Amino acid sequence: MKQLQLCIVIHNHQPTGNFDGVIEEAYRLAYLPFLEALEEQPHVRIALHNSGCLWEWLEARHPEYGRRVEALVASGRIELMGGGFFEPILPLWPERDRRGQIRRMSRFLRERFGVEPRGIWLAERVWEPHLASDLAAEGIEYLCLDDTQLLQVGVKDEDLRGYYLTEDSGAVVAVYPIQMRLRYEIPFAPPEQVIETLRASADPEPGTMRLFGDDGEKFGVWPGTHKLCYGEGWLRRFFDRLGQEGSWLSLALPSEHRMRTPPRGRIYLPAGSYREMTEWALPPDAQEIFSETSRFLRDSGRGDAEALLLKGGTFRNFLVRYAESNQMHKRCLLAHSRLDEAGDISEGLRDEIRDHLWRAQCNCAYWHGVFGGLYLPHLRDAIYREILTGEGKLDRAVRGSDRWAEAALYDYDGDGEREAILRSDRLELHVSPRCGGGVLELDDKVGGRNLVNTLTRRREAYHARFRKEESASDDGARTIHGRFETKEEGLDRFLRYDRGRRMGLSDRIFLTPPTIEDVTGEGGGLGCGARGGAYEADLATGDGWAEAILRGRFTLDSSGERGVAMSRTLRIHAGESRVDVICEIRSLAAMPLRFHFGLEWILNLLAGRAPDRFVLVDGVKPEDPHLAGTGAHPGAASVSLVDEWSGTRVDLSAEGAAAWFRGPLETVSLSETGAERVFQGTILTPVWEIDLGAGAAIRKRMSLAISHSGASSRSEGGPAA
Repeated sequence: MKQLQLCIVIHNHQPTGNFDGVIEEAYRLAYLPFLEALEEQPHVRIALHNSGCLWEWLEARHPEYGRRVEALVASGRIELMGGGFFEPILPLWPERDRRGQIRRMSRFLRERFGVEPRGIWLAERVWEPHLASDLAAEGIEYLCLDDTQLLQVGVKDEDLRGYYLTEDSGAVVAVYPIQMRLRYEIPFAPPEQVIETLRASADPEPGTMRLFGDDGEKFGVWPGTHKLCYGEGWLRRFFDRLGQEGSWLSLALPSEHRMRTPPRGRIYLPAGSYREMTEWALPPDAQEIFSETSRFLRDSGRGDAEALLLKGGTFRNFLVRYAESNQMHKRCLLAHSRLDEAGDISEGLRDEIRDHLWRAQCNCAYWHGVFGGLYLPHLRDAIYREILTGEGKLDRAVRGSDRWAEAALYDYDGDGEREAILRSDRLELHVSPRCGGGVLELDDKVGGRNLVNTLTRRREAYHARFRKEESASDDGARTIHGRFETKEEGLDRFLRYDRGRRMGLSDRIFLTPPTIEDVTGEGGGLGCGARGGAYEADLATGDGWAEAILRGRFTLDSSGERGVAMSRTLRIHAGESRVDVICEIRSLAAMPLRFHFGLEWILNLLAGRAPDRFVLVDGVKPEDPHLAGTGAHPGAASVSLVDEWSGTRVDLSAEGAAAWFRGPLETVSLSETGAERVFQGTILTPVWEIDLGAGAAIRKRMSLAISHSGASSRSEGGPAA
């Protein structure tokens, strides 16, 4: 008689820094009603993984949820799975962090629920072979990976009805395949169709199984799924059908199945993830080729060849596709190395600091696919907040209340060029000579925020669809991998791509008087930064100050006869939240030179149209004062950004500037609820008129100062609205 065991694995997660209201809505729409439906169906048993980020929120806001889960665990109806506590992509981080995060989750489950997890939910199912050693060393016996990862090494679909063993250096773990077809059918196909899919896998062989594993948010949070699952009763009907098919279908927990059933063999898997992730990790052109080839093979009836041959990219490609992701990743590693090098601090404090740095490893802000991810400024802001909060505690432990300033020059981001780092008790600047002397980070330690938390506008593969499809109003439930809806009409008007990386303090050179569009557009103008030219950097320190001196050259035309030498000095001061900038421009030409010179800052206070965040020009609100507003201000001496919510104010002044220009930097990106325009920061550029005789030089000065009112600092408060 044919039979089948079904393992159901549910993974719930909310990222570090997500809005409290968003998590509350997910609890109301998905986490709670799913748990209620489970309680009502005593024959249903599942494996459950909640990330540590979510567990912390649930225990603080809805402790009754944990008590109800505890009862189901005690009755044998829920198996709790481990994982990296703060949901990191484990292969991205050093072994101490990989194992430490797994150990942290196991300790939490042991102390809170009295269970020792035997399985792990791997964040985004990102696998690399060396993980087997880490998992086995931490007592993990099994994990779930997508069936596509096994198909890619030649395993056939009919051989995916059980688990395999893999090893690294002799350390063994079991691998359960997650069936992709079930991921796409549950809960979007009728329960009867899902049952037939399962029936097709039934087999007389004892221990035959299929495993469904996916996000719990698809049962209520994804568009249309709350109505489908609970309003229309999909989940109840599905659970009912599982009970009605008891003659051939049974529900099993993964750990039980593994104990009772031998493995189907040994397997070795290359680095990978689920199919969609490997596609998103590719550059846009490669994504298009991948998609076209996939369609061709399916249409040709060679779906087996598609699964075997199309492997896509690895997760680490995101660190290449997005320099901002790489910056956060290497910044977190840098902070952890400082902790490792710290001297005599208590183990309790060391653990507290490490927890902040582990929170900064939460995966969501490091990548982008159909979810907003990296494109969401508040998630990136939370990563920096955790890093800066941890570093702040370390600085206070090591340096006390001393005022100090220092400078360093070394390559920490892996690009082969040394970055200039200026640090003080109140500020930290990361300057890239390679990127035209731009500021990669302006860390306000008091407020716990990187003020240059912006994102370059890039082409994404899905941008082509904006011109092919109109916004859909259908509120039905469909898997998000097949949805394409827009939250705003005419989004294609905002599809702009920057010529170079956008950051702070990029030089802009214009041969004619610039317009707002010239200054706030795709990064126009000449200059070392705009042309991708590099500066050379030197450092200097003194009593209570540190500075970086950057020098570069560029030409105003292709002949090379109208050359200019640029020297830029950035100085910070102990005990002050101020950056002073001095630019010296020297003519290398034998003729007079006339042009317009600008220094572009891009600062992000997160909310482009919030009433409690606005711009002041010479201390007065201009027309359209929003941070996402646009304006040209001839003769203005200063521009300020004010954030009343966090009590932060940034004042910029430019000596003798002919005009200030401002405008928003906005991206168009995809999220699970539709395509949207996202505010990534305010472009602020003072422009000077330059008139140089042959061999002459001129100096221009500007400063940036940060102040805080009595409002809570960002390191202590919640995310902005």
